[in-house]
Amino acid sequence: MMIISERIIRLCKSVERLACELDCLTARGHAGTTHAVLMRMKLAAMTADLVTADLIERMRAEAPPAKANA
Repeated sequence: MMIISERIIRLCKSVERLACELDCLTARGHAGTTHAVLMRMKLAAMTADLVTADLIERMRAEAPPAKANA
């Protein structure tokens, strides 16, 4: 069983919140504004951070424990 870190939970919430804000801008007809473009760029960067954090956690969870040098 994998435990999800607080960082991943925070990133998920931030990505979701930003996506909702962007959706609202688009619904109001402001999808082409500078603000919306910057939000898309930020959303892409945050999503990349989320995927990276998730992959690192999965690798750590699957890695065998390190042997102690005696």
